[in-house]
Amino acid sequence: MGAAIRDEDGPEAKIVMRILPLMSSVKGLKDVLEGDEEELTIASRIINQCVDYLQAKTMSVIAACTESKVYATRATGLENDIRVFTKNYCQELMVAYGNQLLTILEKQGAKSEGELTQPEKAKLQALKDAQERKRVLEPFLYHTFIFVSQRFKAQLKSITEHVRSAKVYEQEDPAEIKKFYDFISTLNSGDKSIPRIALLFSLMMSAHKPEVTWLDEISEALMNCAEGLNFYLVMSSNLPKRTQLKLQSIDSYKKLVEESLRSICYSIGVLAYRLTLLSSDEKEEQRSLSKLNILQGGIEARFIPALT
Repeated sequence: MGAAIRDEDGPEAKIVMRILPLMSSVKGLKDVLEGDEEELTIASRIINQCVDYLQAKTMSVIAACTESKVYATRATGLENDIRVFTKNYCQELMVAYGNQLLTILEKQGAKSEGELTQPEKAKLQALKDAQERKRVLEPFLYHTFIFVSQRFKAQLKSITEHVRSAKVYEQEDPAEIKKFYDFISTLNSGDKSIPRIALLFSLMMSAHKPEVTWLDEISEALMNCAEGLNFYLVMSSNLPKRTQLKLQSIDSYKKLVEESLRSICYSIGVLAYRLTLLSSDEKEEQRSLSKLNILQGGIEARFIPALT
């Protein structure tokens, strides 16, 4: 699979282009996500390779367009198939996990002792099935978020270094400068881009109440996202004041980064707030507060200097 993704013109790529559209369909992804842990492990490897491909592709496109000063691109058949599969897989993974949470919420009052009626047995069985499926899906959900966040951080760091070294902002024509920043902004705000997928994951983390045992993974992923976004804001704030004023109405990418960082910090804040409400069990509360220290690191000024 890795070799097929790297070679966009080879026979392996043609096979991948036939397979991915089938896997990207709602039915195809449902079948994949209903598989056992071994099948999900294979799917996880595939999605990781897809994310790696998208990160490398984005940076090569930015470099090529900067050199040619032609800020336009069209996805190849292979690239488009990979983008669709990656976005749909991550989205359906979140939906599948969310469905188990809803079932557990609806069936949590199921009677489990004494003589049970047929409806009560069905309700109890549905609860057990949802709890088991949640257990299977959980590690793949959070580990996928971590992997996406790592590539998100790496991609944004590479973009920051490219902007710094290319120094497009030194050109005389404001219109040409704006084309460059608008192009980067468009690539990173696309519906099937790594940043958009990472933000989708971050919003899900604030939309449900995760188990305490997964807070390390969630906080690590959110920190990766925050740090990746902050690379650019720090670089931008260190530019000469004259350049900052020049870019104020031109740098649309910076506006996108600021909006994304607010979203990430919101997710961190929601998780941290929920942890402060856990007080039903002293031991559990102590564990939660130790996790809270990790989450606080995601929004302290020393971790995000540009917000100070």
